Amino acid sequence: MGIGGLVAGAVAGRTWTPRLARTQRRALAAGVVAAILFSWALKVFVLGN
Repeated sequence: MGIGGLVAGAVAGRTWTPRLARTQRRALAAGVVAAILFSWALKVFVLGN
C-alpha cells in the first residue's frame, strides 16, 4: 500500500515529502531492493553474465 500511496499522491499532484511513515519507507526500500535484485537476476540468468 505504501508504493501505491506514493504513486497515487504523485498522480494527484501532491509534492514529494521526505516525511514518510515508517511502513511507507520500509515498503519503498523493499521495492527498490526487489527491483535491483530482479534486474540482476534477469541479467545473470537470461543474458549469461
